[in-house]
Amino acid sequence: MDAHIIYNPTSGIRKQRYKLEQLQAALAGAGYTPYHHPTTCEQDLDAILETAQGLVVAAGGDGTIRAVADRVLGGRVPLVIVPMGTANNIARTLGIQDIKPGDLSGLAAPQKRTFDVGRMRAPWGNDIFLEGAGYGFFADLLSAYDPGQGKSLLRGLATLMGQARTWQSYPCRMVLDGTEVTGDFALVEVMNTRAIGPRLHLAPAADPCDGLLDVALVQREEIERLAPLLLRGVAGTLDRLPGVQYRQVQKLQLAWSGFPLHVDAEIRPAVGWTSPAFGEVTIEVLPHALELWLPSTHAGQPV
Repeated sequence: MDAHIIYNPTSGIRKQRYKLEQLQAALAGAGYTPYHHPTTCEQDLDAILETAQGLVVAAGGDGTIRAVADRVLGGRVPLVIVPMGTANNIARTLGIQDIKPGDLSGLAAPQKRTFDVGRMRAPWGNDIFLEGAGYGFFADLLSAYDPGQGKSLLRGLATLMGQARTWQSYPCRMVLDGTEVTGDFALVEVMNTRAIGPRLHLAPAADPCDGLLDVALVQREEIERLAPLLLRGVAGTLDRLPGVQYRQVQKLQLAWSGFPLHVDAEIRPAVGWTSPAFGEVTIEVLPHALELWLPSTHAGQPV
């Protein structure tokens, strides 16, 4: 069987232990015929994955994994994740954040698992997400930071301080699996993995293999304690705050009135959206949309 290694040549693949040569050797040892495909844009992925057969290995961070997953939905080809990013939220939720090249030899007899995918349907189009989607403080922060300008710790801290002074909550009406919920929310996150962004654990009990999404609803009064909120998000104890509610759903519908939303680390609507800033947004789970293969030597324990 062919094995297609997808990686970004501008990333640190040659500086990390997940070296391209090691990945190829491990896959060959497991009985695969490895091919490596450097990609620098989504058009590269389209050309490679449109007709790919066999196994697809996504070597990169959460963004790379999402871009590859978007093109292999429905289990058309199995996906192997080799985490090489900073947060690695997807791999950490699965407990495979420490996979080493030698572990891929265990793909001779892979463990096969399915992975749920989230979908957002909105006036500007459809998107998928692997980690989470939502609105409120995190989406506002992401919009102000603009990841498209590149990563910068100093710019991130400056953006955080600015948002802390000007944050706002959003009165909103939602329908969660047929049940109406209204409130003045500082944060609404629909989570597939346990953490999002810079490893913020907003849904510590989320399971991307259960056919459900975990919705975190943070009331306005909690955001007024910004520092403790962020610390709890990093520590994974957000669920212990009295103003935080969790619901498990298959579908959430909300009345959108122009505020920023996000899908994983991307803001929606994208820059340049000029249509009316209102409409309905639906966020739903696509159960078992991906087929993942894990090395038999690495069962994985979520962290």
